[in-house]
Amino acid sequence: MTFSSVVPGKKKVSYTLKVTLAERNGNKITNPTRQTYISLSEETACVDYIVSYCKQKFDNDSLILVSANCLPVEDSEVTRGLGFWKANSRKIYAVPNITKRKTLKGEAASAIMVTDESDEDEKEKKRPKLSHLSKQDLIDGLKETIPGLMKEAIDEPMSSLREELNSKQLLLQEYQAILACVICCQTTRPPLMISDCCCSILGCKECIETWYNANSTCPKCRTEHSLLSGYFELKGFEDVLRKAAK
Repeated sequence: MTFSSVVPGKKKVSYTLKVTLAERNGNKITNPTRQTYISLSEETACVDYIVSYCKQKFDNDSLILVSANCLPVEDSEVTRGLGFWKANSRKIYAVPNITKRKTLKGEAASAIMVTDESDEDEKEKKRPKLSHLSKQDLIDGLKETIPGLMKEAIDEPMSSLREELNSKQLLLQEYQAILACVICCQTTRPPLMISDCCCSILGCKECIETWYNANSTCPKCRTEHSLLSGYFELKGFEDVLRKAAK
């Protein structure tokens, strides 16, 4: 699939990919100069389409796609579709294509990285000689890639956990409000006292007895004391009250 062969027309844009034009020096991205944003659908989210777009946008037919650690992004089942390109931690670069040309120096052979395009002699001399990726190169690449992958793996479960904890906290606050003493406004200390007149939760036994010793009305509905028999103790709520008070 090429950029020119796909007609965007009426297809729905699902994701916008940023591609940065740069150069690569060994396994390092250097000299980023320009960037472009490509609107992708499930159909156009593939290497061929993105490369064709970049070649036309940056006017350079030698461009290929590489990741942040300079490894080429090749067309495969994995790289087809929006799922691969929508990863937030993945940075995509368009760089001039590089091939290997072997030269002999004495009895040993070394690999020299050269661009397909003709470069100036001074730039050519500065290009590093590499035989293969060293262990340190691989470690550096992993250090750059792993944090992003771990962030993706942790963020979603942590978000769900926070929502669950918030819901439980709100539920606990509602229970505490229901079981609050109308006198001291704290979670009722066992035993739980109930009014005879309005059958409402009044609160702590000590607080309610103190109230009725000084007042002639229900502390909840204000019914005159002479019209009610008083209050009573509701048993069996001791554990509930202790847990609500935590």
